[in-house]
Amino acid sequence: MATTFNLELNSKPSKNKTYNILVRITQRKKHIRKKTTIAVKSKGDFKQTQKQNLANG
Repeated sequence: MATTFNLELNSKPSKNKTYNILVRITQRKKHIRKKTTIAVKSKGDFKQTQKQNLANG
């Protein structure tokens, strides 16, 4: 079963009006999101361009 990682932008701004970048991990059709320490000032500053797949096994 493959595990996929995607970067997502949090839809809600934080207290300091920045948007956190999340790592979305999918394994066996179940998703979890982990917050990173990276933030952008506006939604337009974030562009999702890469996707990484890892094969388990």
